[in-house]
Amino acid sequence: MHNKSLEDHLFIREVSPLSWMARLRIARDAARGLAHLHEEKDFQIIFRDLKTSSILLDENFNAKFSDFGPARQGPAAGLSHISTTSVVGTAGYAAPKYIQTGRLTAKSDVWSFGVVLYVLITGRRAVEKNMPRNEQKLLDWNMGLVLEFLAVLGHFLYYWDKSCSSNGLHLFAVALKIGGKFSPLHYAGNLQCS
Repeated sequence: MHNKSLEDHLFIREVSPLSWMARLRIARDAARGLAHLHEEKDFQIIFRDLKTSSILLDENFNAKFSDFGPARQGPAAGLSHISTTSVVGTAGYAAPKYIQTGRLTAKSDVWSFGVVLYVLITGRRAVEKNMPRNEQKLLDWNMGLVLEFLAVLGHFLYYWDKSCSSNGLHLFAVALKIGGKFSPLHYAGNLQCS
């Protein structure tokens, strides 16, 4: 793909960093892609290994999924999950419930998407072995902030459209940066598009 992968833009110094607007568009595109796979086809497709390296960016930085090798057809009508004999996924991105039970559902992809969102915002890898032990896994690093962040981002993406002002994006970024002093949820009502 013309602009390589999301992972390249987040972690390789030679590649230009992404603006907040580009990051939000990529998140929106990925969410739409998952919705298409999960809800808009004659049968459900579960991606199973969503991560920053499997999101490719075209010349306009539109996100496209790659590597459908691990993907599986969703459960048949009336069934809640697919039982898998081998768990497929990347450390730090795979849903804990899926890893523990081998029961695959679309919620496994949603978990991985949440991790991708958190990586997009923090700029940290899902797993970093060179960090202190209690900070190696991004989601263990600060779970409280993770939950607040996902609530704010979910609200923002729900109301965001192409006419969204940069003021809203700036407010979103400020709310995340000062999350330790003031809850980002305090700002959620102000994250509106003009």
